[in-house]
Amino acid sequence: MLAIPFITLLSACSKLFGILDLNMKPAKLPSWIEIAVHIAVCAVVEEILFYYSHRLMHVPFFYKRIHKIHHEWQAPVALVATYTHPVEFLLSNLVPLACGPLLLRSHITTTWIWFVIATIGTEIHHSGYRFPWNLDHQPNFHDYHHEAFNFNFGLLGWLDKLHGTYKLPTRHLDQPTDRKQRQI
Repeated sequence: MLAIPFITLLSACSKLFGILDLNMKPAKLPSWIEIAVHIAVCAVVEEILFYYSHRLMHVPFFYKRIHKIHHEWQAPVALVATYTHPVEFLLSNLVPLACGPLLLRSHITTTWIWFVIATIGTEIHHSGYRFPWNLDHQPNFHDYHHEAFNFNFGLLGWLDKLHGTYKLPTRHLDQPTDRKQRQI
């Protein structure tokens, strides 16, 4: 519920101060190539900002006061993705999501496509279901983060590999976890 007002306020303040602005000209839609490039850059920006803000949330001071709320669920479900302290929601969820479109001055259509893709991705990461079209290591990657806490801080895994925090569970990815994980 904070996301849309936050993005709207951020865009308005950015335009007011002339820093950044979403390109909201409705007359001309961006090309599919421009949309694809912007989505890819947004994914990289979100991965970088989310990884480091999420890792910061695991520093004992912040974990105890802020992030522990999210980890009350060791076997998360989709709605747990946004079950966070308000500070964490702004710092780790909204800012990484919004910075890509703002930095790129993405068209509003591209921005909303990005928001939908990123939100669905986050829900899948927390869903416990391994869909047939999943081409990556989700949800096992993030489920293991909720089980072990000190691994798998990112969304895509490449910063985890870079920093030595990447780890998949030892059980085979297709085996159900302790909770009722199943393929749909």
